[in-house]
Amino acid sequence: MMRTLNPMIPDLENDPRIIMLHLGGITLKDWVSSNYLKTLGIPEVHIYDRDEGAQPKVHKGSKYG
Repeated sequence: MMRTLNPMIPDLENDPRIIMLHLGGITLKDWVSSNYLKTLGIPEVHIYDRDEGAQPKVHKGSKYG
């Protein structure tokens, strides 16, 4: 869908350079805190969302806290 707007955007569903891992809850926390993908030595992009109405936790020291 995005490629129809701009052909420079990679095909997220078919590009073999891209891996999508759908994680949630405590599993997501483990993946992020344990850096499971760090040993691959490749760039990572993390996109997060939250449940509707849930208040995000803001950690001391973050630019929001």
